[in-house]
Amino acid sequence: MDRVTRLLMVGNVLVLAALLAGCDEDYAGADEEELGAVQLRPGSGAGGVWLNTNAIGTHAFSEIDLKEGSHDGVRMLSVSIPGPNATWLELDKLEFDGNSQVRGKRGSTLYQGAGLVGSKWDLKLIYGSLETPATMSITAFEEAEPGEFRYTFHYTDVSGNQVPMCDPDPQGDIAAVPIKNITVDDVNGQVTSRADTLYLACTSGAVGKAVDWGYKPWKRSIDEFEAAIRMVRADYCYDGMSWTTPGTAIEVRDRWAINDFINVTHPTEAVWSKNVLRCLGTERSTLYGAVTCNGAPVPACPQNVSLTTWSDALFWLKLDPQ
Repeated sequence: MDRVTRLLMVGNVLVLAALLAGCDEDYAGADEEELGAVQLRPGSGAGGVWLNTNAIGTHAFSEIDLKEGSHDGVRMLSVSIPGPNATWLELDKLEFDGNSQVRGKRGSTLYQGAGLVGSKWDLKLIYGSLETPATMSITAFEEAEPGEFRYTFHYTDVSGNQVPMCDPDPQGDIAAVPIKNITVDDVNGQVTSRADTLYLACTSGAVGKAVDWGYKPWKRSIDEFEAAIRMVRADYCYDGMSWTTPGTAIEVRDRWAINDFINVTHPTEAVWSKNVLRCLGTERSTLYGAVTCNGAPVPACPQNVSLTTWSDALFWLKLDPQ
């Protein structure tokens, strides 16, 4: 197999990992959000790295109920595709085809992939007891890799301008990965199943990064996917708080041989399991002071720590001093 090099910079913190494909190494990386730019807002989570960046104006939301119920501060009214003579054809149903491809039905006709580019989604944004109409549209589609699809959404602002709904990552990508039937708690970061739900995971947010780094929720258990999101955010206490600061490069080794270290001599940051941080070596940031969870310090990593030190370990991270 040929060596492929990818540098995926998300925010200002470069995260390097060597992807294993058989005996070949593909280098991949991703960054975290710039801490100074982080604001606490609905749908963003707490701490240094946002869970997601999807929003219409200042109204942030990540999830849409496909049965047109009110959920996550939004209610979908209809989805329509361009028809003849400048008309719109309303779809009868919106659903998933597979794990991350959205498709619409109108009668016996299916619209999916590039067939949904140009579609308009009429919504109501919910502010307490108030509902405000809004429209978003799919402006681009790509199959990033087999079975993983990405859509770019824009909305129209009050001046008539088309504005991307996802914040851009450093490459300028503004796409979202649709994820089937999950809901993510904005405060504590817990991921659970929710039927008939479309999660729009921007590649500039931690949920989208977890997918991009290879920990796809349709290939992992929901607990493993949640742990991957917490690992991306340095959520040491598994409570939604992100302990991170710009400029910290990390390397990831995981139990599935998706990513591996570039340099095994680098110092250990932490070892992560599904439900708890097994140990902490050198934290990514000292901005918040010493790490304590529920008032207690996190166990220190032993000198001979490895991914097999704990039978339930999922991720072993090292810091890259560069």
